[in-house]
Amino acid sequence: NEANSVNKLNAGTLRVYPNPASGFVQFEAPEALNRMSISDLQGRVLYQSKVQGTMGVASLEGLSAGVYLVRAETQDGRYYAARVTVK
Repeated sequence: NEANSVNKLNAGTLRVYPNPASGFVQFEAPEALNRMSISDLQGRVLYQSKVQGTMGVASLEGLSAGVYLVRAETQDGRYYAARVTVK
């Protein structure tokens, strides 16, 4: 439920680097993750992947230059989010 997920958002605690990025982006959260996604600012999911552990790498291949939202979900359903600029 999207309304509930907003209440569980931990914005600003997801490290995303390099930023700005091209080719790939690495991400790191303070706790174990279950999955992650990259969305445009209109909310369209453009990339998603399962994640094990607190870190991961995502491909930016095919994404146009612009600002995107990286969102990571923990195993207990909480979310971390950060913006990334693609060059």
